[in-house]
Amino acid sequence: ILSLNGSSSGYLQRVFNPSEFEYSQQDSENLNYSEFPKQNLIILNELKEIPESLTTAIKSFSDNGGSIFVIPSIEADLESYNSFLSNLQIGSFSEINMQEKKITQIVFDHPLYTDVFEKQVLNFQYPSINSYYNINSQAVSSILKYEDGNPFIIQKQNKFVATAAINIDNSNFQSSSLIVPTLYNMAKQSLSLPKLYYEIGKKNTYAIPVHLERDEIVILKDSTVSFIPLQQTKESQVNITTTNEPSKAGIYSIEKKLENIEYVSYNYNREESRLRYANPNDWEGATVHNTVDELFDTITNENTIDSYWKWFTIFAILFLIMEMIVLKHYRK
Repeated sequence: ILSLNGSSSGYLQRVFNPSEFEYSQQDSENLNYSEFPKQNLIILNELKEIPESLTTAIKSFSDNGGSIFVIPSIEADLESYNSFLSNLQIGSFSEINMQEKKITQIVFDHPLYTDVFEKQVLNFQYPSINSYYNINSQAVSSILKYEDGNPFIIQKQNKFVATAAINIDNSNFQSSSLIVPTLYNMAKQSLSLPKLYYEIGKKNTYAIPVHLERDEIVILKDSTVSFIPLQQTKESQVNITTTNEPSKAGIYSIEKKLENIEYVSYNYNREESRLRYANPNDWEGATVHNTVDELFDTITNENTIDSYWKWFTIFAILFLIMEMIVLKHYRK
């Protein structure tokens, strides 16, 4: 992760801790473009101006699969910003609005927030901003929105753009609980690392952090087979896609010129091991009870009905005896 700073970056250092990320930063007045291809995510942290040389470098980085996150400055040079956004086919900013707004709408089904929330939170401590830019954009998705529905952070492919500065003078977003999952997942998803395992027979895509020279490729192999997967080479990674291959479950080595890079696991679909039960409602002559109490009540009622014949028999015998006594008495 590389941040190009025109404002304080302390909160970025806290989010991207060294145990998970290789975080570095550069001052906006002293940029080293040669470091750009080595990154997975570049953050433009409230630069007042985006020069043409930086626009060219960032566009090349983005075209090669790198992710970017643009946080505008409250004193942004709109001409340079709009030239930059236009080159990336995102849109353009309008004049700054000096108006306080709350960030109240979370797009819960956005990929950034997968497995973040247990349920849709509708009442929380809303962060706010004191000034913002309206953005004219097309074919983008919103991640966070203001109370009026306008976007606070948008995404287009591997490009993310905020519409307001998030320094502590303009916003309390840095102290909000939303900043960590937003930036953390933005960084994690900038490099699609392999999962624990992939399912055979499905389309699987993941990235390998390796640099390939011209005409170099990677192969997947186990102890018996090897094959060349569909792959797309970027500056600092290779995007691998598999569909029909491999056809056998196992652990496969990803290799470049017989050098092992890492391992990836493929398993069969686990659905085949799940038990499926027949529906007794479809059985002819079967009666279904939803609870044990309901079953016992039904049995009791059925036994009560069946026991009436005993009483009928008892009364019939009693009446027969009484009739015999009466007949015997009158005969005398």
